[in-house]
Amino acid sequence: EFTWRETMQQARKVAAFLQKLGLKKGAHIPIISKNCVEWFITDFGICLAGMVSVPLFPNQNEENTRYILEHGDVELVFVG
Repeated sequence: EFTWRETMQQARKVAAFLQKLGLKKGAHIPIISKNCVEWFITDFGICLAGMVSVPLFPNQNEENTRYILEHGDVELVFVG
């Protein structure tokens, strides 16, 4: 269980990490994961950094995932 305060702290850490990597606002950052609290925190952190969260799901077919990763101007992928 996470409190909203803890959730915000973790999301800020994700945002700081992305900024430390030198990624620019508007960067496309996919998340490939099952639906979980870490997915939400990562998604929130990407948004806090001014970047675009690109949700991908483990049950999505391989062809669609590959297309998005190859054509989606992706610089980093979070995998859960």
